Amino acid sequence: MLKCKRENKTESHANRKIQDSFFTTSDLLNTINSVIKDDNPKTETGFELQRRLPDGQTTRPATKDEITANDFQIKIQQAVQQTVNLTPKEKITWSKELRSEGNVLFQEKDYRKAMDIYLICLVGLHGTAPSKGETVLTEVEEEAEIQIQLPVLINLSLCSMKLGMYRKVVEFCNFALDLKCGKINPKPYYLRGKALMLSGESYEDASTDFKKSLSFVDSNDTTEIEAIQKELAKLTRLQNAAKENKKKCKKAMKVILNQEYRGNEKKVKEEPLYSDVKRTYSTLRATRKNSKKQEIVKCIDKKQVIAQDSEKGWIKLLFSLVLQLFYNFFSIFKLRGKD
Repeated sequence: MLKCKRENKTESHANRKIQDSFFTTSDLLNTINSVIKDDNPKTETGFELQRRLPDGQTTRPATKDEITANDFQIKIQQAVQQTVNLTPKEKITWSKELRSEGNVLFQEKDYRKAMDIYLICLVGLHGTAPSKGETVLTEVEEEAEIQIQLPVLINLSLCSMKLGMYRKVVEFCNFALDLKCGKINPKPYYLRGKALMLSGESYEDASTDFKKSLSFVDSNDTTEIEAIQKELAKLTRLQNAAKENKKKCKKAMKVILNQEYRGNEKKVKEEPLYSDVKRTYSTLRATRKNSKKQEIVKCIDKKQVIAQDSEKGWIKLLFSLVLQLFYNFFSIFKLRGKD
């Protein structure tokens, strides 16, 4: 409790005004939990914001971002309720007071809370701001555009720049440049060009915005001119570095793809890989073919020899049989003669 009281004492004046103007869900839960804590200091129970899941039955504790978004929606609703019955002049006064609170938060480097206040500031102007494309403005519309809309949009761009949200910077600057007074103001061009340069989205568009910003700057404002020229010089260095990187990438790709370069470098033709192995392999294959042929020839020769030998054997056998027959015939004939 002592720590909480110490934090409340160090709370800024701007924060106290915001809490008096808006009462969010977080404020309600903090109030309830502090009352429970005061009644029973030993208790550890309390209330928290829950988010219902798609099944419609189960819930889970809300994240910090979800709580912040919920609080911001409630502030927007309350801002509309507070200003709906005000006159255009009163709305401008209300927005001016809220803008000054946002400026205090910006000076304290609380950029996220400052952005919330600036956005609520624009919501409070509903009914006083000119419609898009309107060329002839009433006195109230012109006052709202010059004193509230343009400065708030520029401050929103600055907060987004500090938080590194360069896409948001471009969007807020585009809204500012849609205003009649924003088209001739150098700051939206400068901030948009810087966001495009830092994000690397488009160096060409950034250069165009810096040059436009330089054309609208007062010639006597040397500080602003030097700041823009400094960014232009930085952009030129980045463009040159980008070109060099592009060349290096192309060269690296050529090396990877094994492409030849055109230039003063000598082209070296290397012999095919494993060329000696191919020659040895072909020789070995030829040797194997010859050996097979020789084996086949030998086999055929052996068969021919065997066949020739077999023919000679048959002739000898036949001749021996014929001789045996003649011998038997003559022996029988002799026996009959004796009888």
